[in-house]
Amino acid sequence: MAVSNPDPIAKEFVKKLINSMFAELAVLSDSIIDENIGLLCEGGMSVDDRTISAEAVNYLTRNCGVLILGLLSNDVFRDTFKEAVGLEITLDERDEDFVKNIRGEMTKNVPFGADSGKKYVIDLGTFDRKTADRIADNLFEGLNSIKDLEKEFNELSDELTKDQAITIGFSISNFAYFLRAFSHNPAFSAYIRDVVAVVREELDIK
Repeated sequence: MAVSNPDPIAKEFVKKLINSMFAELAVLSDSIIDENIGLLCEGGMSVDDRTISAEAVNYLTRNCGVLILGLLSNDVFRDTFKEAVGLEITLDERDEDFVKNIRGEMTKNVPFGADSGKKYVIDLGTFDRKTADRIADNLFEGLNSIKDLEKEFNELSDELTKDQAITIGFSISNFAYFLRAFSHNPAFSAYIRDVVAVVREELDIK
């Protein structure tokens, strides 16, 4: 897969966000993060694979704190996350017909209609300050939602094993594949949403 050059400011913005949120929680790969930034440029993943709904962007950023809690605390959630990302990486090695069939299987028996709202084509070959600021604000909101759980968060972080940190690092470093999985694997997206809803209710996260 050909990869074009990202905008330097966009690249720095993404890397700072990832490192500020996960450097102390995960074993991140700088080279893989760079590859994933390139995949989200024109010449990387296809336009369809780089397309994400505005609803999905808002959902993921505003629930980032809950998602991190899930990755820290739940083995099944953490492993499911990794498996979904790994599947997307594997699909890059398969032909178009195979991928089309797999995508068809993914949509079976999932009570999710197509999102007809606004969509974006991610292109890190350019930098949009307005979009970047909105994403940063949403991420702050998402992290702020778990501020009252600081003690529990720190305990989970301290108890994290090296293998668990590696698993989280794999999923986060391959963030482009996670975004594609969330947008193109309805079963995975539904699972994420179900877990987030349960965690929010159980921990009374507003």
